[in-house]
Formats: sequence, C-alpha cells, structure tokens
Amino acid sequence: CDSGEGADIWFTRRELSDIPFWYASPSDWIDPKELISSQNRIDSPVLVAGEDEIVHVLWSQATSVARDGDATSILYMGWDGERWSQPLTIFESPNGNFSQPSAALDKDGRLLVVWSDSQSGDILFSWANAARAGRPAEWVDPISLPITQTTAVSPTILVDDSGTIFVTYAVPINEGR
Repeated sequence: CDSGEGADIWFTRRELSDIPFWYASPSDWIDPKELISSQNRIDSPVLVAGEDEIVHVLWSQATSVARDGDATSILYMGWDGERWSQPLTIFESPNGNFSQPSAALDKDGRLLVVWSDSQSGDILFSWANAARAGRPAEWVDPISLPITQTTAVSPTILVDDSGTIFVTYAVPINEGR
C-alpha cells in the first residue's frame, strides 16, 4: 500500500525456483594453471595476443648471480591454441640486468619487443616473425635505441595502424629531463 497522496495498492509476484537458480552461475573462466616454476626470480611478465590466436608471453628471469646481483635474461613462451611451447631464452645478459619487457604485434606479423638494461641504462629493441618467435634464430640481434639521457627505464612499445612504432620510457634521474 502506498501511504502517500495516491493511496495506490501495489501487487507483485515471483515464482520461487529451485535453490541452485538463486545464485550466479559458475564462471566461464578456467582454473589458473602454472606455466613455469623456477627457483630464480621471475619479473615483468607481458602477454600479447595475435589475430592468429597465438598468445606470446615474455618475461625477465634471473639466470645466474653476477657481481652486482642477479644476471637476467628475457624469456619467451607461446600458446598455439592447444599447448604452450617450452620456455626459451631469447636474450641473455651475462653481466647486466635485462628487465621490464614490453611487446606489441605489427600488421606485418612481427612480434616487437623492447626492454631495459639497468647495467648500461639502455633501451633495447628486437623483433621476430610472430609465428616463429619460439625459434631462437628468428630473433633479430637487439639494438640500443637512442635515448635523451644516460639512463632509461620502463619502456613501453605501441604500433599504430599505419605501422609507426612508438617507444616511451621513463628517465629516473631529474637533471636534464
């Protein structure tokens, strides 16, 4: 009953169904599965999905102990729609610290990757044909990108529709920014 000016009377009806229908249905997500396990530190995983349904995962991982800490490498795994490839070291840093990979796919089917080398302060770039990124010989030798300061970190890569590659990074030292 409405206690206001209208003095309306309202009526509603609801059927009570079986108890299982009272609660939300289970999620369509599958349970998480471990991709890789290592005693060495794993950092900065990045995932890129292509139109060909291949999923690319890259990360940095400590590979050995260097003078000033862990030496790290950039590793890769790919999902072909049915199974994961074995982890593959695509770039090793015997004396430095490769970290913070970022990846993008371009319209030509290339997997483009940038990462930082905290030992040198460089931002490095390489690429491989995305369909064959799980083969070490497919990766182009990395090059150092020109940077405006002596140290750069946290690179991010993006490719626009015209094929232009953009790389942004942070400069952690305040002088001359």
